[in-house]
Amino acid sequence: FHPKTGDCQNERLWFKTNIKYGQLLYEMNETPKLQQVLNDLHAFGGNNTNTTMSSAAAESASSTQSMEIYALQIQLFSRQRE
Repeated sequence: FHPKTGDCQNERLWFKTNIKYGQLLYEMNETPKLQQVLNDLHAFGGNNTNTTMSSAAAESASSTQSMEIYALQIQLFSRQRE
């Protein structure tokens, strides 16, 4: 990951790192930072086009990533309602 340009050669690594970072922010109760990470993850999900995978495998990976993003977002919303 290049911090100045935001370019990442390994999209899966970027995604997994940001999911873990989001979980850490959730545990630390850092809501504004977590919301920014979630926004970045949602933006990544729409632009994730991996041409080396078959369409079925790519769709499965995308679905799994969406599920992880939504799970983290649901945790955040649950905490905000308490």
